[in-house]
Amino acid sequence: MTTSPDPVAAPTDGEKAPTCRFPGCTRPPRPTPATGRPTQYCEQADPDGPLHTAANAWKARHKAQRGRNVTATQRRKARRRRVRCRWRG
Repeated sequence: MTTSPDPVAAPTDGEKAPTCRFPGCTRPPRPTPATGRPTQYCEQADPDGPLHTAANAWKARHKAQRGRNVTATQRRKARRRRVRCRWRG
């Protein structure tokens, strides 16, 4: 009978210990359940942030990406455009 490798086992030479996939988190993920997919998030919250889950990680990555792609000047121009396009009837 063969055994599958334990995903929570200590890392061997050359392997790094798994960490939470939430942006900026260095904690280990919570223990993997007996069945199902291995966990990738620690499911703990930072003092000023949300729980580290897949949905919140997606929101954090996309929020950071949106903010980087738009400059302050572009935001001001977009706000002015929205004001000018109001319907006056």
